[in-house]
Amino acid sequence: MPQTRSTSRSSSLAHAAAADAVIPADAWRDDEALYVQFDLPGMDRSRIELTVERDTLTLTADR
Repeated sequence: MPQTRSTSRSSSLAHAAAADAVIPADAWRDDEALYVQFDLPGMDRSRIELTVERDTLTLTADR
């Protein structure tokens, strides 16, 4: 089955509450999953936490 890809940038997908910063993100989906890719240059993956509560995806990161 071919993958359907629609890309959007959304501040509601990625919001850093402490600094009120918007983190650039791409989101797309296919028949099986929703994918989100964040632009976090210089950030160590081990310092990034993603949580989902109800319909909200939250990204928290420490430098």
